[in-house]
Amino acid sequence: PYRISANIGRVMDNLVRTFKGKIYFHLIPSYYGERKVYKGVPFVGKVPDDCDLYVIFKPKEEKIQAVREVLAKGKAAILIAAKFGEVEEGAELERKLKDVIEQANEEGCLVGPNTMGVVTPDYDATFAEKKAGIKASRESNIALISQSGVFLSAGASSLALRNTKIHYGISIGNAMDLGAADYLEYILEYEPQIKVVAMYLEDAGGERGGGAARADPRHLRQPHHDVHGRRRLHRLRRLLGLP
Repeated sequence: PYRISANIGRVMDNLVRTFKGKIYFHLIPSYYGERKVYKGVPFVGKVPDDCDLYVIFKPKEEKIQAVREVLAKGKAAILIAAKFGEVEEGAELERKLKDVIEQANEEGCLVGPNTMGVVTPDYDATFAEKKAGIKASRESNIALISQSGVFLSAGASSLALRNTKIHYGISIGNAMDLGAADYLEYILEYEPQIKVVAMYLEDAGGERGGGAARADPRHLRQPHHDVHGRRRLHRLRRLLGLP
């Protein structure tokens, strides 16, 4: 009988349908007139420490605090929320979020903001509709990386119509922490079975594109010795489901 936003509902449905581990939902009913709806609560401190991935839907300043708490725990977060740097009034929020990321525990990582989410063989944490038919499998050798959630959904759905699954579907959004180059490096380092990486980037060489146009695969295939680079790969292992 309760109402929640369509996007939140689809993320919840997709997670329940695909993820076999524990899922914690922290939503409480609230009244707007006579209409009962769900409203997010300051949930991070209430979630057991065995939770590795947080999907965050929060209004305005609350989303900044939620990301701060998750990254302080050294965990992975997907920030679905929009209205950051892509709109004028979101510039200040984006500045605050950037400060949080720069001060965060180096073990934590953030996807987004302004992202559709992430699909892996272990879970679907996107707000894609079930009828889109997005399917992921460890046997697939295809990864999709996109700044646009629409292109990610359309590409994965088009492949599904041809009975072709993807290995990863990643909507990087504004890429304020992890960019396309980070995912490429991770795939080259840990996922040799992936032979095709299809990307849609609106700013391939810039900050939001994650420097993908500057990434040299010949360099990325070499052993990594810098500590920061190794930590970023470790963070991605947590996000994408490898032990």
